[in-house]
Amino acid sequence: MVVSEVAERPRLERFLDDGLWSYLLQDDCWWLRGREGSLFGITDEGICVDGPEGSDQLANGVAGLWLRRQGFLVLHANAVEKDGRALLLMGASGAGKTTLTRALLGHGFRLVTDDLGVVDLGAETPRLLPGPGRVKVRTGVLDAPKRLEPVPAVEDATPVAAAVIVEPQGPVNLRQVGGAAASLAFVQHAQMPRSLSVT
Repeated sequence: MVVSEVAERPRLERFLDDGLWSYLLQDDCWWLRGREGSLFGITDEGICVDGPEGSDQLANGVAGLWLRRQGFLVLHANAVEKDGRALLLMGASGAGKTTLTRALLGHGFRLVTDDLGVVDLGAETPRLLPGPGRVKVRTGVLDAPKRLEPVPAVEDATPVAAAVIVEPQGPVNLRQVGGAAASLAFVQHAQMPRSLSVT
């Protein structure tokens, strides 16, 4: 993936609103504009950026869209690894994915990824690509920015052994998914803006 600066800004009045950002398809490039003024262009070659860095959520969204355009399944998910196999943790924001991830890291698991689960479906067994060696931790104040906590992480793609949904119901309540239920869960937890399709 090539990251470069925006050479020519598109006309902003043509953007469609999608909550976190606005977007526009122009000349085979998806343009995304964040609320804080950042502008991203996504093509097959890479991502071009203009303006302030923006939120981690926006940066993850842009990276996820580019990865999806390359043919990967991109999920709003965490993953940990033990004995060469990955456990994929899906769930809504605030459900406890990172809390559970940190607990598992204290019991012999290693981090594969936090928040952005990128699955390569091209191999015989689906494999999770490793993310950066950090988890995003809440500071205790709702809506406050999360802090990044460095943790040791795997360096290679890891076969997916199981996928679970972390249910936001107080104590940890896991629901393992497989077959058609797993396919539906992957759609429900796909990392995508609501109205944007890049396929």
